Amino acid sequence: MDAGDHPRPARRRQPAASEEVWDLQAPQIPQQVGGGTDEAVDSVLRSGISLPVAAAAKWRPLSERAVTSLADVLDGSRLARVMATMAVGLPRAPAHRPVTLPGTAHLIDALAEALTSPDLVAAPAELAGVDTYAVPQPRDLHLVTARPLGSVLDTAALTAIRGAGTSHGAHLLADPARDLADPAQRWTQVLQGIEQIALDSGMTGAERLLQHLPAPPPGPGR
Repeated sequence: MDAGDHPRPARRRQPAASEEVWDLQAPQIPQQVGGGTDEAVDSVLRSGISLPVAAAAKWRPLSERAVTSLADVLDGSRLARVMATMAVGLPRAPAHRPVTLPGTAHLIDALAEALTSPDLVAAPAELAGVDTYAVPQPRDLHLVTARPLGSVLDTAALTAIRGAGTSHGAHLLADPARDLADPAQRWTQVLQGIEQIALDSGMTGAERLLQHLPAPPPGPGR
């Protein structure tokens, strides 16, 4: 038997790029200390930055300065202001007040803006020991709701799809051709995401409702 007849070692199958994007951990609704779902939480929204860690960075402690810088950037971002505005007027007792679709759009836009801010990108790049150009833009968005999505969002202006059933969230992917650091491109992506969230909740009409919604003032780009 010559060399050409020897069995070749099995090659590990590399997942396609689309599979890698979908292989992301969805958020979980917080649990009470004694067990059971925290009734004060209506929904959890998650996006983020996923990047490789340089070999040298794997063996060193996290930089306290970089972690503090990351926290400071988030505290001073439009995301923090939007979240504070949404919380104004809420009583201390749990109150399940539906969130409007425009409010949700502004929240998602502020989240994407924060994650593409040059100041924020610099912190995880330093922690991972890579150049800022190696830090990708966020391409996924997870929304998980404790109750049916249609009762967490204000869907009064939408039309129910007969037989659509209920949904407890949505997993959205951004168009890789869009630059989310660009305010106009980001806002277009956000509106399409809201339309998909509404459809996942069994409702139509979000496109009509949001078509004239003005974009928020642009913040610092990447």
